[in-house]
Amino acid sequence: MRKKQIRMILIIAAVVIVLAGVTVLAVNNYGSASDPLVSMSYINQTLTPSLQSKFSTQLDAKVQALQNSFASAVSEKGGGFATVTMTKGQKLTCSAGSELLLVSGSAKTVSAGIVTDVTAGTAAAAGAALQTNHLYMTVSEGAAVTAADAVTVMVRGTSTVA
Repeated sequence: MRKKQIRMILIIAAVVIVLAGVTVLAVNNYGSASDPLVSMSYINQTLTPSLQSKFSTQLDAKVQALQNSFASAVSEKGGGFATVTMTKGQKLTCSAGSELLLVSGSAKTVSAGIVTDVTAGTAAAAGAALQTNHLYMTVSEGAAVTAADAVTVMVRGTSTVA
C-alpha cells in the first residue's frame, strides 16, 4: 500500500513538473519571432494594403475639397486678368500686389521702385518704359503707370483709370 502511495505521489510530481516546464516555455516564447502574435504575411498581404487604401481615399477627398475651396475663393476674388484699355495720357493706379501685363502700346512708370518687372527680375525706375509681354507687380499702394499712346494692359488686382 505504501508503494502505491509513493508511486502515485511520484506520478503526480512528474505531471506537475512537466506542466510547469510547458508553462515556462510558453511564457518565454509568447510573442517572440518563433511564436508571433500576428504573422508577418498578414501584415504585408492584408493589413498594409487595407490601411494604404483607406489613407489614399481620405487623402484624395481632402485634396479635392481643398482644390474646390481654392477654385471658389479665386473665382470670388476675380482671380483672372481684366483687360484695361487706355488712351494717351491716362494713368492706371493699382493697389499693392496687383499684376500688370502690357499687351500693346507703350506706357511708363510714374514713381521709382514701386513697380517690379517680374519677368526680368528688376525694379522699374521712375519714367521707365514698360516692355510688352513682361509681367509687372506693384509693390506699394497707389503704384501707377501712364499711357504714352493707346495702350492695352491686362490687370489682376484692384485698379482705377484716370
